Amino acid sequence: MRGLIAIEEAVQVPELAHEAKNHAPPGAAAERLANNLVDIHEQRLRAMDEYGVDMEVIRFSAYIY
Repeated sequence: MRGLIAIEEAVQVPELAHEAKNHAPPGAAAERLANNLVDIHEQRLRAMDEYGVDMEVIRFSAYIY
């Protein structure tokens, strides 16, 4: 059986996550984006289980503007 691999998943350090809000629609979507970028355990693991993803390839997302 072959497992699913999610590619191009971004991660951010908490100190810079607030910058992500500048690249999303205002409101709840911006807050959700910032939270998802720093969470590599709770939400991501639940979503991986929900969608049958066995492995993620994550990259550091550098928002330094």
